[in-house]
Amino acid sequence: MRSKWTVVSGVVGIIALSLTVTFFLIGRSAEKKGILVELVSRSILVGADMGKLDSPLKLLYDGTEIPNYAVVQVRVSNTGGQPIRSTEYEAPIRLLFRNVDRVLSAGKASSDPAELDVPLVLDGAAVVAPSILMNPGDCYVVDARVVPHDGEMPTIQATGRVVGVKSIVYRETLGKASGERGLPSGWALATSILLGVTLLMTIMTSISALGLWRHKT
Repeated sequence: MRSKWTVVSGVVGIIALSLTVTFFLIGRSAEKKGILVELVSRSILVGADMGKLDSPLKLLYDGTEIPNYAVVQVRVSNTGGQPIRSTEYEAPIRLLFRNVDRVLSAGKASSDPAELDVPLVLDGAAVVAPSILMNPGDCYVVDARVVPHDGEMPTIQATGRVVGVKSIVYRETLGKASGERGLPSGWALATSILLGVTLLMTIMTSISALGLWRHKT
């Protein structure tokens, strides 16, 4: 009988400790600020091999001949648990395009919420995003048309300075669904702990039940 209550007390203690850690991590995650910049799509009109061919094909943009043409889409998201106010940008988010001759145009492809106003500014090979209010989970997609270097793929360098954000995270998620976004690290860790606790409880309950059954028999 004593061994039975020892097992039960152990399970209850593990549950209590795990829940405490989980809620602590969730609270920490809710207090953090975070900005994620993702390269979600990149399409080039003329491939590297095609560009080497002697062809009468010419690409014109606004009446001017260009060697190649690429469409790049970049998603900017507030991945933290706190809003980012317009007054909290010490330096705006700047998307610097690498391996391009110039940026032809840039505009908002989509946003969540849909009414989010995102007036973009071209600055040489960079696109400067506005210092706008972004609540947790808000995001927008920048659609940029660029002239890539011959045989090279456009890439992005994201910079900016925002109160409470240590650094702007950049990653490439090419091929993923446009609305697919990962959970903040605190929530992901909390979810992993809960799953681990559930598995541990199941194992300990099974062992306890098996021990009681053997004791009775």
